[in-house]
Order: sequence, then C-alpha cells, then structure tokens
Amino acid sequence: MDKTIDQTKKENSNVLVVVHNLTKIFSHTVWTIKKVSFEINRGEAIAFVGNNGAGKSVLAKLIGNVIQQTSGIIDYFFNESNIFKAIGYQSREQAWPVGFKVKDVIALYKTIYEVKDKTWIAKLIDTFGFEEIMEKKLSSLDILSLQLFAIFLVLLYKPELIVIDEFSSSIDFERKMKILNLLKEYKNNGGTIIIVQPEDFILNALCNRIITLNKGEMQDDSSLKNIVKEHGSTFEYIRKLAEEAKENKRRIATNHSFEILLKKFRTAFANLENVYEKNCGLNEDDHLLIQIKNTFYQIKISEDQLTQTFTQILLQKNVNQAIKNLKRTLKELRETIIFIKKHRKTEYKDPKFKKIELELEKMSNFIENKILLILKNDELFKNEETEEDISSAEKKQLKILKKRYIKEELKIIKLERKRAKKNQLLLDDLENFDYALNQNNQFEISENHTIKNVGPTLKHAPEEGDD
Repeated sequence: MDKTIDQTKKENSNVLVVVHNLTKIFSHTVWTIKKVSFEINRGEAIAFVGNNGAGKSVLAKLIGNVIQQTSGIIDYFFNESNIFKAIGYQSREQAWPVGFKVKDVIALYKTIYEVKDKTWIAKLIDTFGFEEIMEKKLSSLDILSLQLFAIFLVLLYKPELIVIDEFSSSIDFERKMKILNLLKEYKNNGGTIIIVQPEDFILNALCNRIITLNKGEMQDDSSLKNIVKEHGSTFEYIRKLAEEAKENKRRIATNHSFEILLKKFRTAFANLENVYEKNCGLNEDDHLLIQIKNTFYQIKISEDQLTQTFTQILLQKNVNQAIKNLKRTLKELRETIIFIKKHRKTEYKDPKFKKIELELEKMSNFIENKILLILKNDELFKNEETEEDISSAEKKQLKILKKRYIKEELKIIKLERKRAKKNQLLLDDLENFDYALNQNNQFEISENHTIKNVGPTLKHAPEEGDD
C-alpha cells in the first residue's frame, strides 16, 4: 500500500498519476474500490461516472490524497514536491468553524500556500461572483455557495491536479460559463482535472475522457472522441453502460488463468527466439531472415495487445483487437512455415532449419488452439459469479486476504486518527485566528502553518512536539 511522488519520470513522460491495482475496503468486508488500474496524463480532464454507490467519490478521495487505500499503489509525478500543494481536492462535505468570514479563510489560504498573484485572486473573485459575500460568515452561506467556495479555494493556489467531487447543476448559467471557461484555461495551461459525475453539458464542454465505475470496478475507460464516434453522444453511452450495470453484467477482470496464459505465450515466444538465435546463422539480406524478423515483429504486437487485454479490466473492444492481431500473427507464422518447407530441400538443407520450423509450428498451434479459442468463447463475458462458483482453494485465499486487509485497515485507522488530531489543531488555530482579528491583534502564520500571535496570548498555542 503506497502513495509516492516520483520526480524522476516527469521529464520523460506526460504521465501525472499512475494507479495500479487500487483497492479500498470499509468495515473489513465492503469492497468500495476493487483492483482499479489506469493512468492520468497532464492536461487531461477526466469524468468519473457511474450509478449510485459505484465508488466514484471514494476513488476521487483516494487520488486526491484524502483517504488511504487498503491495497494497491498510486504514483504521482508532480513537479511540486509537497503533495498538499500539488493536489487540490474539493469536497462535497463543507464544515467551517462558526464565526469565520469568507475573506478570513481566503487570507489564511493565501498565507499557507504563499499566493501572491493579486490579478489571479481578483479574477477568481470575479469569476465566482464572490464580491458581495466577502464580509459574510461561512455559516450563513447556502450549500451551493459553500460548494463553489471549495472550488474557489482549490483553484486559488494553482495545484497541478484538482479533484472536484461535486459541481452542482443548480449554478446559474452565466456563472457556470465563467467557471467553465476558467477550468478550460487551467486545463490548457497544463492543469489536470478529475470531476465526479458532471452534468452532460460540463462533461462535453470540459472533459476529454470518461472512466465508468460499477460496484467499485472499472466498467470502461474511453476517450470522449471515441465515445461520440461509436455511440453518437455521451448521454447514449452512459445510458447503455447504466443498463449493463443494472443487469449485473460484469466484464471479468484479470484473473490467475489469464496471467498463466500470458506467461505461456511469452515462454513460447522466448523459446522460438532462442531456437532461432542458436540455429540460424543467415546473412542480413537473406529472404528467410527477413521473413522470420517480420513474423517476430507481428508476434510482439500480439504480445503487447494481450498484455493490455489481460492486465486491465476485460473490455470487449480490447478482446476484439487482440483476436484481430492474433489472426495476423497466425497468418505470418503459416507463411514462414510454408516458406521453410518449400526451400528446405534446396537452400535450407541443414537440420537446424527443421528445428526452427517445428518451433514455429508450436507457436502457431498454441495461438490457434489455445488463445484464440479462449478469446472467442462466449462465456468470457458473463454474469457475476455466485458464492457457489468459488472453489474451496479460492475461499481459503479469500480468508487470507481478509486477514491482510484487516491489518491494513487498522494501520489506516491509526493514520486517520493522527490526521484527525492535526485537523483539530488546525481548527484551534483558525479559532485563534478569528480571535486575533476580533481583538485587532497582529499575527503571523509560520511555515508549518501554525498561527503565532505577536500581540496578546492566543487561546491556543501549539505544544512542543505537536505535528
């Protein structure tokens, strides 16, 4: 279980976040997110969509570094080494201490995140229409204003990734367009956005990719361009996936048998390459050498496609592409076998060419009689398996996993308690901040984000050893 910031890859890649086998379990038994894997590139705007309870908000919180995963890895490739400055998370739950005004919290965020761009701050205030509420207390604001204020604070310090858990459809059109244009500008300048279940207008105007979740699993991951091309509209696409989820149809994710099959394919290919290297000393311009190299190239394409198909959620489009590539590979293999047989009595009399021919036939038979048969099987996509479908060995393995997850969950509880303690200290500091304002005292906020009074003593001063 890990979350890391790696600053070595960022110069050579457009990848910003890598999620691998991410899992979140609540109460030791409820799978909220189950073995999710995908990558997020810089400058993307991705929508998380799905039915109620699909795990959209939980996945957003995991990537937004708000909660810890039970297992799996999240790698961040930020330019900013401080993860709290690199990520901005807008929560749908809003709770602020009583008595705080809008301008007070903005002043605090400006100090904490060292925001000095007055033009940017003015632009945000104008875009969100906050001129009239700067003097208002947060406790007096309605839910919609609080949600917008949370997005405002996220954008204030220009993080590399922003996560928006709720963008209400109740926002008036004029203000919605202003915010949308601001988000587009942020995205065009290299910012990355994750937005949970946006309305159709926002989805089409802002996002370029949709990740669909169903019961904590990835149901699909497609670009907006391909969705519109294949389904006509995002609305129709989401409707079809919702119906599929309602019928409880499940695209089977990677399992052990697929891993074994992929391993066997790689072993067969490695054996073929090994036999070729040991027995085939041909000139670079030899026709057979060119034929074999072309065949190996096609096998490698099929291997890459199978890796993509078997190590992600199993999607029909990936299966179809794998079948298409395997048929091309099979054709190349057969042509090479026929070529060797045809010329073995004249040009290639040495027994070593017979060995190459036999290894090519093994590869051909394996693809035709094993892999293609499995991929063409109608049972590859089936309904959710029941308790009776699980073998005793799998039940035993499940027990072991549950024990491991319980241990991991206890670790998470400890971390969350520690975080709750830090949050309480921050709330105490915020109250002191309000007290200082009311008393017209001078104050400063230190680098570790604690408030120091340089006038009379505040109600709370961090004790020695506090985090």
